[in-house]
Amino acid sequence: MVLAGLGRSIGLPRLAFGLAVMVAGLGAWSAHFMALLAYNFPYPLGFDLPVTMFSASIGLVFAAIAFTLRTRSPRLLWQAASGGVLGLGIVLMHYVGTSALQLPGELFYDPALIAASALLGSGLGALSFIALGRSGRMPRILAAASILSLGIIGLHITGIASAFMLPNGNPVRTDGATSRLWLAALMASVMAALLVSALTTLLVGLRLKKQVMAETTRLRSLSDAAFEAIAICDSRGRIVDVNTMLSQLLATAPEALVGTPVKLLFRDTSQDLMVKGGRIVTALAAGTPVELLTRPVHTAVGPRLVVAVRDLRGRLEVERRMLHLARHDPLTGLPNRAFLNERLTLELAQARAGGPGFALMCLDLDRFKAVNDTHGHAAGDIVLREAARRLRAATRQDDFVARLGGDEFVVIRINDGSADSSALMAARICEYLSEPYDLGNGARGDISASIGIARCPQDTDEAEELQRCADVALYSVKRDGRNGTAFYSRSMDEVARQRSALENDLRLATPRGELELYWQPQRLVADDTLIGFEALLRWHRPGRGDMPPEDFVPTAESSGAILPIGAWVLRTACTEAAKWPRPLRVSVNISVVQLQQKDFVEQIQAVLKDAGLPAARLELEIREGVLLSEQEDAILALKTVQGLGVRVALDDFGSGHAALGMLRSFSFDRLHIGRSVVKDMSRDAGSLAMMRAIMGLGRGLKMPVLAEGVESPDQLKALRLEGCELYQGYLGGRPEPVAAYRRLLQPAHSPAC
Repeated sequence: MVLAGLGRSIGLPRLAFGLAVMVAGLGAWSAHFMALLAYNFPYPLGFDLPVTMFSASIGLVFAAIAFTLRTRSPRLLWQAASGGVLGLGIVLMHYVGTSALQLPGELFYDPALIAASALLGSGLGALSFIALGRSGRMPRILAAASILSLGIIGLHITGIASAFMLPNGNPVRTDGATSRLWLAALMASVMAALLVSALTTLLVGLRLKKQVMAETTRLRSLSDAAFEAIAICDSRGRIVDVNTMLSQLLATAPEALVGTPVKLLFRDTSQDLMVKGGRIVTALAAGTPVELLTRPVHTAVGPRLVVAVRDLRGRLEVERRMLHLARHDPLTGLPNRAFLNERLTLELAQARAGGPGFALMCLDLDRFKAVNDTHGHAAGDIVLREAARRLRAATRQDDFVARLGGDEFVVIRINDGSADSSALMAARICEYLSEPYDLGNGARGDISASIGIARCPQDTDEAEELQRCADVALYSVKRDGRNGTAFYSRSMDEVARQRSALENDLRLATPRGELELYWQPQRLVADDTLIGFEALLRWHRPGRGDMPPEDFVPTAESSGAILPIGAWVLRTACTEAAKWPRPLRVSVNISVVQLQQKDFVEQIQAVLKDAGLPAARLELEIREGVLLSEQEDAILALKTVQGLGVRVALDDFGSGHAALGMLRSFSFDRLHIGRSVVKDMSRDAGSLAMMRAIMGLGRGLKMPVLAEGVESPDQLKALRLEGCELYQGYLGGRPEPVAAYRRLLQPAHSPAC
């Protein structure tokens, strides 16, 4: 039993098994016959050699059966059965061996003692195997050997006691090979050979076991240092060792895993994987997803299979999060453009297959940029997150809401593309999004929504075309004043086409040399003295003739084309003014888009330096809507420009929605009264009252006031009576190319104003 266990531990199970069988079977056989030879019979004694050898084979066969049964299962019943088989074999070997005795008489046996010897041998044999167990520890080995030895001794004594002889005068052969001396020598040789073999095997086994333990310790150290869960298996695929990671992953003690077929740990494996090695993704028997890697290795104790198990739960969770991030907006948690395209493709396929269709809504947040610029990006993020929440609340659970970027959102009304239901949803969205936004610290954001709607399949069943239709409808809402909804119609395509053509021509206007500056005089109301000119832009659009600024500047601002155009106007005006013999002032209109540029101040400095124009001669006209949101960056830029000596005028004051708070946030150098106020003041008491209020405001703030759009002597007279300092309009001179005013540019005294 010791040799069998030692053989398994050093990787030589067959050799050790055979030697264990021989030691157990032949050892008991030799002990039996040596006891018979040691007995001093009072009459001649001989042995039947064939029967004697047959008895030895009985011991070998039953020992082999017993050890085979023992290795089948660790269960107690199997251990008892294997020990009982060994004891029964020794009993049978004893009585067959006894029958090989050649005596001058006939042997008879006591059946009761035979039964007792059989029970004694098989019972103590079973008990010895139970005592040994499967641990192979020395105390258990000694206990098992003692019990088995007692069984053999008791069997022998009981068996001898059960036999008695009746003489019959038969002759006994005692010569030659059957002599007691010969048989004693044979027994001694067998015992010596077994003893030497056992000792040699034991010594070699112990040495190899030491190597095995060292190798096992090394492998265990390596496996415990690994990040993966690892099991070491023998050539039969049974676990011989595991590291701490695998024990924790399986929530099972390492001792309980040893001896378990590794296949039982997984739901799906292949034979090739367990023999040749490889990699698969599978799951533990409990369902945990894992990656299984195997590799056969050769060690000092024979072939081993290294099984590495990687827990995929963390990686799968990371992949899930990455997939979510790849398809969702990180700020609002809404699906992004990529996810929208996937869903749109699915919905279009269902619509083409005869489904009910759907409505696609593209929407922008009106005045979002003003909130973002005024209160900062953190406030803008608050608005976007709250808008996303309101969109979810305003739509059905099955509807699809996505954010494309900035303040652009898309809603797909699933399985319902009817105009009525889509209009109701769009109106509800506008209502939800128009509620005030709490920006924190007492600040509030007032934002509305513009929504363009396209339907599938009524408008189109192509993804890009459907989005284009919704964008066209959205543009029509913005063009009509924002804060509303519109369904796509074919007539909108012509408007969109014209807008696209206008944007394209605007981008080419500057490089093609299609822009020109017209100049309109600015004069003193008191004596009509010329004090400067305003540079007014004209565009000679090919095939369309001259276009005034009001027809193309809004489009230029929304498309970004105003930047190169505005830069050209500023540089051309300053360069021209620097050439004039008289040091007249030049007024240039500045777009809000230009003012929002980070390098706006640097642009002004560069233009003045390159043109050689003194900063005091340049005046920048800012429309009243530019500072409605009190943009800090814009105010800072204007103050910096004023510090250079450039004047800043508030244009069209009183004709829009300006707030008096603007005049507190920034100290303008001049106020320009809008032409609509001037035009109606002679026949409208309200306009006259507004004129007087503006004049009083200008005097209170010590800001000179310039009236625009003066076309008649009566208007000029009225302005003079109200104390207005400056005017501009057809009465003082129409907008003309600079050549038309060459005479006025000749040197003359010009009072400062």
